Amino acid sequence: MYSSALLLGLLIALPWLLFRLATQRRYREGLAERLTFRRPRRKTSGDLVWVHAASAGEMVAAAAWVAGLRGSRPDLELVLSSATSTGVEVARRLCPDLEAFVLPLDTGPCVARVLDRIRPRALVLVELELWPALLSACASRGIAIAVANGRVSPRTERRLGSRFLKRFVGLFAVDVFAVQNDEVRDRLVRMGVEADRVVVTGNLKIDRDAPPAGTRSRLRAELRLSDTQALVLAGSTHPREESLVARAFAVLRRDRPDARLVVAPRHRERLQDAESDLASQGFSTVRLSALREGIAVTRDAVVVVDTMGELAALYAAADVALVCGSFVPGIGGHNVFEPVLAGVAAITGPHFQNVKSDVEFLVGHGALRVAEPAELATALAHALADAGAMRRAAGEAARVSKGAVARTLDAFEHRRILPPAGRHAMTTHRS
Repeated sequence: MYSSALLLGLLIALPWLLFRLATQRRYREGLAERLTFRRPRRKTSGDLVWVHAASAGEMVAAAAWVAGLRGSRPDLELVLSSATSTGVEVARRLCPDLEAFVLPLDTGPCVARVLDRIRPRALVLVELELWPALLSACASRGIAIAVANGRVSPRTERRLGSRFLKRFVGLFAVDVFAVQNDEVRDRLVRMGVEADRVVVTGNLKIDRDAPPAGTRSRLRAELRLSDTQALVLAGSTHPREESLVARAFAVLRRDRPDARLVVAPRHRERLQDAESDLASQGFSTVRLSALREGIAVTRDAVVVVDTMGELAALYAAADVALVCGSFVPGIGGHNVFEPVLAGVAAITGPHFQNVKSDVEFLVGHGALRVAEPAELATALAHALADAGAMRRAAGEAARVSKGAVARTLDAFEHRRILPPAGRHAMTTHRS
């Protein structure tokens, strides 16, 4: 019924989809993989684990866990998928030797074609990416299903209010949930998941190495910054946030005229809108790729990041980082650990419900500040003044939070999600 309804909806929306396909590149990217005209291939005859992450941010966490898994289980073949083409780009950049592909359309035939091709022993979903047809097909084939870095927002808990909806989306098909914290565990138990299927392992996004030595100086040279210039980086911006950040930065520059601003829109298709919003506040702009090509620009031009998968590294060049998606309602915030790992003073807005526990943890350590939009200029000035103390606090917060990768691997080994080491049988199993 679900597959039929999905196909019917696609048919109804076909004229609109055809228009989008003709006019917007992002709708064409990965289309052959979504429809399984092009399918992933396995490279060996051994056991294979399929790791899926929703988009670029989740893929960063997935890559951290994949690196740990490859170190402890080199006998396993791994493939990566994402629901977005940008997520696949990040996967190919972080794990260039692994097969990476766009998730197929969530219908029985498309899912079956991919499963027949790669024949996984286990499916690992990063955070809580539930696709009914995929999970149903894996369960019927005896493929082990696990969630890594599990996160459940209050909104998700409310939306999946009935047991029918929870069963429909495949919540009860998951063998084990490795979740970020006690709050997520409690939500899943309230939603009806058996307590012994949930284990708290920590947040994979913070269990990553800091940027390599020399990253800061290299990136600042690319941005044409001197050692003394202050750099503010606004990461993962959404509509209206570019204007808000620009106004606050204009106030900051009254006291710090040499300060520079870098803006990284969350979605690449918003580049022109972001540039227009910055121009409306009196700022000229230059794209990062053009800057690297040597284009001549004014000293105060705002750099707009038009490349994908670089934000975590770019934070290392900053003196203060703004984690956006939190200064306007309706989004819920983004990864607050990335600037902390880069050792940067960080600020988030008040609308951070999707990362509430992460924000509370970092604020408690003094490694993050929360600022209302009207107070952002003052918060920037204070963060620059206290940058040294915040960097030290960030280092301590990162140190005490390490270990999520190892704990997740241990949980999956203990629950028999991963096939036994040394076996090369192609039969599937169920924990």
